[in-house]
Amino acid sequence: MRISNLFALLLVVILFACEGTVSEIDASLNAENNTEVDADSWAISVANLTGSDNPFPYAAMPAMSPVTEVEGLKDDDQVILVSFKTEIKAYPLKFIAPFEVVNDELEGVHFGISYCPVTETTLCTENKNGNEPLSLVASGYRQLQNIIVKDINSNSYWTQMLIRYVKGPYVNQSPKTLPMIETSWSIVKAYFPDAVVFTSNSISSKAANSKRKSGDFGIDERIYGVLNESDVTGVSVSIIGFDSYDNTIKVYNQIIGSNNIVVFGSRTYNFITAFETEISDSYTPVQNKFPIIMKDAAGSEYNVFGIAVNGPNAGKNLTAPRSYLASWWAWQEFYSNFNEF
Repeated sequence: MRISNLFALLLVVILFACEGTVSEIDASLNAENNTEVDADSWAISVANLTGSDNPFPYAAMPAMSPVTEVEGLKDDDQVILVSFKTEIKAYPLKFIAPFEVVNDELEGVHFGISYCPVTETTLCTENKNGNEPLSLVASGYRQLQNIIVKDINSNSYWTQMLIRYVKGPYVNQSPKTLPMIETSWSIVKAYFPDAVVFTSNSISSKAANSKRKSGDFGIDERIYGVLNESDVTGVSVSIIGFDSYDNTIKVYNQIIGSNNIVVFGSRTYNFITAFETEISDSYTPVQNKFPIIMKDAAGSEYNVFGIAVNGPNAGKNLTAPRSYLASWWAWQEFYSNFNEF
C-alpha cells in the first residue's frame, strides 16, 4: 500500500496541527472498563481539543430531491449512500459540509450522517443509545482536527475517529455504526438513478453559525480502516487503500476480535466497504452485476449495502463494523498500530 512520504506528512502537521497535538490517545479513554471517569469532564486530553461549544446548524429530516433534479455537482464529487431495505438516500459531501452532521430516517431506521472535511472522514451511525433517541450536531469542538459530534438530547459528545463518547452520560460507550458507502456522483447517476438526494437547500430553520475557513479540507491519500474492538489499548486498526483494488470487485478477509471482517471494494465503482460476518461464513465477489457485489455459500447475492437481494437468505442484512475512510495523516494522529488487510 502506498504511504505518504515524510515531506507530505510534515506539511500536513504544519497545516493542521492544533496546539499541544500528540499522537497518543488519552489513557483514560483507552481504559475500556474505567468506572472512575467523571461524566462531566472530558475523557480525552483537553490539550488535543480546539474550538468551543458552539454547535453548527441543526439539520434533521431534510427534504430530498430526485437525482435528475440535483444541480451543482461534478461527476467526481463524493457522495454517501445509505440503504437498509429497498429505498436509497444520497448525501453529497459538498452539501453536508456547512452542517457536518445530518439527522435523517429511512424505512424506520433513524440515523446520523457525519462528515469531517478536515480529516475527510464519513460515518453513518444509529440515532439512538439503548432506547434513548439522539439528535446530533457538530459540536464546534475538534479532537486532533477531527469532528466531535454532540447529542443535544443528552449533552453527550463523541469523536468520529474513535467512535467513542468522550463527555457526558454516555462516556466511553460507542455509537452503533450502520452500513453505508461513499462513491462518486457519476456512479450515483449511473447505478442509483432512483435514489433521492440531500441538497444544499435541505436545511433546518436554525441560522448558520459555523465559522468555516476557506481551504479547511483534508489532503493526503484516503485509507479505509477497521477498528479492533478487542484491543483494550484502543490503538489498533486494520487498514487498506484503493491501490489494493482494481477494476473488478475484490474482497479481503481478516479475523478481528471475534468476527471475520470482509472488505469489498473496486476502483471502477469507487468504493470500499466492510461487513461483519461469522468466522464460518464465506462470501465471494460477484462481477458485472453492480450494485450486487457478493454472494454467500448458499447462493444468495448481496448488494453493496450488505442486503441479500435473492436466494435462500433474501432480506438478510449484514452489519457494519466500526470502520470508515480517513486521510492517512489523520489515521497516524489517532492510532499507532496498523495491520494491513
